[in-house]
Amino acid sequence: TGLDPSWAFALNYAHAKGLVFGRDLVFTYGPWSWLTLPQAAGESLGAALAFQFGLWGIYAGALAWMWFVQRPPLVSLALFALAVSRGSEAFHQFGHAGPDMFLVFLVFVLLACSLVARRWWIFFLVALAGAVAALMIKFSSGPSALSACGLFAAALWLVDRRKALAAGAMFAAGVPALFALAWWSYNPSAETAVNFLRGSADLASSFGVAMSTPAGLDGVKLAGAVMALFAILTGLLWHTRQPAAVLALATSASWFLLFKHSFIREAGHRDILFAMGALLWGVTLLVTRIERKEWWRFGLVLAAYFWLTGLPPVISNARVTVERLAALGPALRPRQLQRSLQEASDSAVRADRLPADWMARIGDATVTPFPWECSYAAANPITLRPLPVLQNYSVGTAWLDRWNARLFQEPER
Repeated sequence: TGLDPSWAFALNYAHAKGLVFGRDLVFTYGPWSWLTLPQAAGESLGAALAFQFGLWGIYAGALAWMWFVQRPPLVSLALFALAVSRGSEAFHQFGHAGPDMFLVFLVFVLLACSLVARRWWIFFLVALAGAVAALMIKFSSGPSALSACGLFAAALWLVDRRKALAAGAMFAAGVPALFALAWWSYNPSAETAVNFLRGSADLASSFGVAMSTPAGLDGVKLAGAVMALFAILTGLLWHTRQPAAVLALATSASWFLLFKHSFIREAGHRDILFAMGALLWGVTLLVTRIERKEWWRFGLVLAAYFWLTGLPPVISNARVTVERLAALGPALRPRQLQRSLQEASDSAVRADRLPADWMARIGDATVTPFPWECSYAAANPITLRPLPVLQNYSVGTAWLDRWNARLFQEPER
């Protein structure tokens, strides 16, 4: 029960009941969001877990290829590991966000592979597919991944114009084609696709205006310093004529979006920039080769960065990893695991149980919670018809408001 758990349940419920994004609802997450927020609603849990295992498999394969085929310097791999350890909280620390952030990070890893691979287009096409998947999962993650691919193609012009033209053509043709294919597999309707994109854009714009909250400047100053240091790193890479400069330039839009996401509503969001930012540092350093005569310059920049953000808690992270591996034991006893999870679920939604006389009055009618507590459908045998914009307080434009109002104006809905 509660604000975030409620919409997470609603997204799984929508998938299980056939509610369509762009027709029945719109949210900051998208039609494939259930793949990253798996709950036992319908038959989606197994597919969602398989999807996430698949992402980690691609990640492991990309790193294995990078290490065994490309043989990056050990110091580059060590710096990558250090930065990823610093930013790994992005995958699990910010409520229901995490798997979508990992997908964006995976797109950057694939772009890094594309930068150094002979058959670079294979990695680039997989990165494009990952970016479109991110858009289908969460609208704010999609632009970050897509802009990275587009800027990567543009930045290639500085080092290899033939490759830049090929990458640009793949981006220009591939993104619309992949999105059309993804949406057609979900719902073969151009109208729902347009409504999804417009509604998501409206939510994103109103999040920047109507949802902002005041906060101090300390975090903003620290974020500015981290981004300034990354700009210096980019300049050093360009000065030393390293291909890694292309990847660093490709992160530009992501830095802007991270800053916006973190500081419009600072409470609970501020550290997203520093966690995801560490991942951007790490993937750039993975393809960086620091020559001996340049050690002092790169060393100063890296020392300043880790001094500002702190060294990662490597020992603590390792201990948590061991604890999580140990926690996989109960998964070997699925019936016992299912029973314990069901008990925990029943306890969690107890506060949303409706009185018997209410249930008798509701009968077979549909129920719309106002303003946002969709978890009533998890606690009671009711037919949920959520508001098109799941959280009414998020309605920040007239178009979104009319969409919510139409639910009560049209009896057939």
